[in-house]
Amino acid sequence: MFFIILFLIVFGIFLILFEFLITVFFLGFLGFISVISGIILSYQNYGNTVGNYTVLSVFILFFIGIFVILKNKFWLKIGLETKIKSKVNVIEKEEININDIGITVGTLNPIGKVLIKNKFFEGKSIDGFIDTGKKVIIIEILKNQILVKLKK
Repeated sequence: MFFIILFLIVFGIFLILFEFLITVFFLGFLGFISVISGIILSYQNYGNTVGNYTVLSVFILFFIGIFVILKNKFWLKIGLETKIKSKVNVIEKEEININDIGITVGTLNPIGKVLIKNKFFEGKSIDGFIDTGKKVIIIEILKNQILVKLKK
């Protein structure tokens, strides 16, 4: 019975510490249930004194585990260190100008693709719905979007 209690407690503490490194709620919950089961079994089989020592040792083991993880910076060894430097759909001011004319590639409802100077851009219609293949004129150029209206 001693080895079952020991296994439940050590396995539970391992799962709880693993929960701190990789956020999966289920593992931490299983670890908590495992530790509580080991403590209850120690109280039932060995009495109050051993049960109290078990609770104390669980806290000590838990804090030693946290200390070892923090001291060794273990999360840095398993985490990604790459940084994303690219940008999505950034419109250069030199590429297009206000009052340039383009053609809708897809339906603008109110957002869709617009072909301007042989390049595709994301356009937003201020007129609402614009069908495919219609000529549009640029009203404003935002960082990642072009405001257009139907050319009359």
